[in-house]
Amino acid sequence: MTSIFISLFQKMAYNKLIESGISFADTSETYGLVSRKENLSAEQIIGQCIEENSERTPLLASTLCNPWKSLRQGTGIRLGKGSIIHAISKSAERMGASAIDLYQVPAKMFYVGTPGCVVNALSLAMDQGLINNVGVCNMEKNAMKTFIQKLSKKGYTLTSNQFEFSLVNRKALKSGLIKTCKDLGVIPIAHTPLGRGLATGIFTATNPTGGQVSGQQPFPFETLEKYSTLHTMLATVQKKVRVRLEKENRNLQDRRGRYRGESVRFIIIKYFSSVKDTSLSSFFSLLLILRR
Repeated sequence: MTSIFISLFQKMAYNKLIESGISFADTSETYGLVSRKENLSAEQIIGQCIEENSERTPLLASTLCNPWKSLRQGTGIRLGKGSIIHAISKSAERMGASAIDLYQVPAKMFYVGTPGCVVNALSLAMDQGLINNVGVCNMEKNAMKTFIQKLSKKGYTLTSNQFEFSLVNRKALKSGLIKTCKDLGVIPIAHTPLGRGLATGIFTATNPTGGQVSGQQPFPFETLEKYSTLHTMLATVQKKVRVRLEKENRNLQDRRGRYRGESVRFIIIKYFSSVKDTSLSSFFSLLLILRR
């Protein structure tokens, strides 16, 4: 029963995101792996959501699991390009897709196979139409340049590089990684944009537990104090946004009220212009109609 409620909740969240204009779904074969037998892994839930809301399908991205992590989690030994092709096919199958729009491989991954095995597998997957674009995760600029060279020999290009970037982690900007992506035509995708909670403004030096009386403190006080200026600015922005939204909501309510009033006046004028009897009894008859 719990799994059913989890699935329903996630489908509601998915529909809300799609309705709000979100058009990119990034997942991995490892997300929710323990729930795969119940058809509740991340890929399977996305597949179910797309099946039920097929009018607007987002771009699908999935990430290959590190082979050693895969072995520890019980998904089997992975060797050679055939195992990568199999992993891609299974991910697409779980999401109910004929092809994955963006397939990503982790940068720090020692894969057993012939030299260039990963690139060869990705190129073959592109040839077979299993994936439409190739991406990498957490790859530094020099390694990215080398990877691009290997892909170009197969006639393909690198589409994206996904790495951590937030208000509390701007290493990719300082190291020149973002500039290199721009120079090479690679799309940067930021993961962990809220800094694991540190960039939300919930946990601060004056509120280290996020308002939980008996809660644990997820960040050292020194770290929270370091970002106290940021947290103050976030609180200021939050207040301004709240005031703006409240004002917009009041204006919306006023417009709705005026619209209802104008509609009633229009009905009254239209009614009396179409009937000959303008007596008081006729007016009360109209009120009864409006109340229905």
